[in-house]
Amino acid sequence: EVADDLKEELEEEAEDLEDLEYDLDLGADVDEVIEEVIEDEEKLEETLEEVEEEEADMLYDVIDEKLSELDNALSTPGLDYVSVEELEQEENQLMDLEDALDAGADPLAVRDDVVDEADYTNELIDVVEEEAEANELSE
Repeated sequence: EVADDLKEELEEEAEDLEDLEYDLDLGADVDEVIEEVIEDEEKLEETLEEVEEEEADMLYDVIDEKLSELDNALSTPGLDYVSVEELEQEENQLMDLEDALDAGADPLAVRDDVVDEADYTNELIDVVEEEAEANELSE
């Protein structure tokens, strides 16, 4: 949705620039055209800032959800040491990404890392659930 909004905004901007180029070809006042280009650039910057804010909010939500899942997994009885270590390492990875966002990292640049870590978290959770089931069956 965010990408679609940005794409739509960029397409509109491209059309506006083509219109301005046409106006220049027809002899429009250069100063007026420059002013319109500057206004369009400001609009694009605002749109990009909005997209980055929305993306950051979504990434924070994903990180929070995965941290919560990791906390729940860590409370699973009977986990072996390796599982606990992996879960804690993953928790640290997610917190590092959250810290990067807090420090002003570009959300669009951090997105792939968050997605990768979320996928890995899901894999770890699956392993923990399997381990818990095996422990229940052995009891």
